[in-house]
Amino acid sequence: KDSEFHHFQAWLYRASGINLTDAKKALVAGRLAKRLAHYNLGSYDDYFRLITGGQATAELQTAIDLLTTNETYFFRESDTLDLICDKWIPRLLQQRSGPVRILSAGCSSGEEAYSLAIKLHEKYLGGMAQRIEIYGCDIDPAILAKARNACYSSYSFRGVDPSIQQRYFTRSGNLYRLHDEIREKVTFHRANIIKEQLLPEVDILLLRNVSIYFDTPTR
Repeated sequence: KDSEFHHFQAWLYRASGINLTDAKKALVAGRLAKRLAHYNLGSYDDYFRLITGGQATAELQTAIDLLTTNETYFFRESDTLDLICDKWIPRLLQQRSGPVRILSAGCSSGEEAYSLAIKLHEKYLGGMAQRIEIYGCDIDPAILAKARNACYSSYSFRGVDPSIQQRYFTRSGNLYRLHDEIREKVTFHRANIIKEQLLPEVDILLLRNVSIYFDTPTR
């Protein structure tokens, strides 16, 4: 029902800043249907009362995870990555002894942060460790665990130069594992970016891939 959807719509906006339009009603119903069945609940309002009653904190996080989108892949927005690596970072490094700090906000499973790490490794090699720090944050602990594990399906590599994939990833069954020399260049942490203070003194903040889900006042 519309009234049930509007409860979730308002709650998710308050919790994460994500603006669910009315067109997402079917998406919300579909993603939460299994949770209603899991608890043998008769309505979405019953489930809403469960997650907002203050007792089911783990289920509250599950609901947030289900209703937030983790759409990402390697070297997405490649023009922006080129601008950062070829123009902004060299300029910043000229102005200071270091380090330059980069934060991928709403980093999902880590492809954006790791794409930067690969490009900067190619540019600076061993000197990158002392000069550039890369961080990723997300609201979803499960997706952050995937980011730290750094194993990806072929779907994450659409548009990636095959030579990059061959040099920096090792195939294991149907997955590709990022080499440790790159994986260790990125630090991930959980954060709700509209509720919490971000890392201090960030020089470059990558926000576009999460801000597209925010309305104008939140942006």
